[in-house]
Amino acid sequence: MLPVCERRARQLALNGVPSGGLLEILKETGIDFVPVPGFNRGDPPTSFKQAGRTRFHVDLLVPSKGNTFPTVAVSELGAHASGMPYLAYLLGESHMGTLLSRHGAVPVRVPDPARFAIHKILVSRLRTNMLVKSQKDIQQACVMLAMLGEHRSGDIELACSNLPRSARPMVRRALPKVRSTLEAHEGALFELEEGVGA
Repeated sequence: MLPVCERRARQLALNGVPSGGLLEILKETGIDFVPVPGFNRGDPPTSFKQAGRTRFHVDLLVPSKGNTFPTVAVSELGAHASGMPYLAYLLGESHMGTLLSRHGAVPVRVPDPARFAIHKILVSRLRTNMLVKSQKDIQQACVMLAMLGEHRSGDIELACSNLPRSARPMVRRALPKVRSTLEAHEGALFELEEGVGA
């Protein structure tokens, strides 16, 4: 059975997209990208990876209308994307960075580290049928929060102040798992609890 794809309210304003769409654009880098099969049989791919044994891959993400992770058609790119809840929050503050690989270096825009960590906690609560991925999200978030608590005091609380009200209860529900991991990092834990009103 083929999946039902969500529709997007707006399309990307793009000119000159090759007939092969996103996959062709990725291959223009000189790297041989191939689509990664969907998790469920029949799901269209939303990720592309370098051919062969490699971990280098590109995920196509779009905002999700709710708290789910739907597959969304991106017709202007001839591709599909994974819907991501609260993507607007995650990308609301970003910085320029550099992606390094054996093929060279590319400038990239990356999310604010504190928002990234809080978004990981939030998403961990929404992955109700993916326990291992949910636990990994919490662990990754805690590593980032511990670093921020030690070296960038105030960033966590600032990121929490911009968190949508609808997301705060979900982050609060994750706090028992976060506390057990961050118990040695009191500053980070204090900022997070204060920020979400725990």
